[in-house]
Amino acid sequence: MRLQSNELDSISKDAMQNFVDWILDVGDGKQCSDIEESSIYIEQNLILPKSHDDVQSIVDAIYPNLNSHIGGTSYLVSWAILTPTNEIVDDINHDISKNFTGEEIIYLSSYSIYKEDFNVQDQDLLYPTEFLNTLKFLDLPSHILRLKKGSVVMLMRNLNQGAGLCNGTRMKITQLEKWFVEGEVLSGSIIGDKVFIPRISLSPS
Repeated sequence: MRLQSNELDSISKDAMQNFVDWILDVGDGKQCSDIEESSIYIEQNLILPKSHDDVQSIVDAIYPNLNSHIGGTSYLVSWAILTPTNEIVDDINHDISKNFTGEEIIYLSSYSIYKEDFNVQDQDLLYPTEFLNTLKFLDLPSHILRLKKGSVVMLMRNLNQGAGLCNGTRMKITQLEKWFVEGEVLSGSIIGDKVFIPRISLSPS
């Protein structure tokens, strides 16, 4: 997916509009196959060739010559990869991070049960931390977060809308510390600002 830009030529704009129209038609059920209504016809130019490494194939298609553009933030924020599941997101992020030099810092979550939600004693025995760490929630990050200095990340929730830290804001990691992450904002209303993202207590909705 390419993010819209005023610098696109007319051919690129037409191609983008055709893709948008196709996506809308798929959602409206207008792109069903003639053979089976539950199947969708996809143009050949939208299909990647079969590969032994599907994740790497996607990365190469969206970010060609990634190694030569690692330092260019405009290149990294001009494109995005959308996936149907968080597991695929983790695989793609891990694959892309290999292209960044430097030490990989691993941050771990600390899950626990709200004691007031249960009347049962010994909740820690029923729900040990090791078990909680394996759970995945739609509105909570994964237990393991791997980051490298220079990598680009995106906020997945509103942290401070008044300060411009909204869901979807992109940042380039500039510092990785034990209790916080520093990033340079690459999108939104405060581009260029340095912000600190601390550890935060969260709960699933």
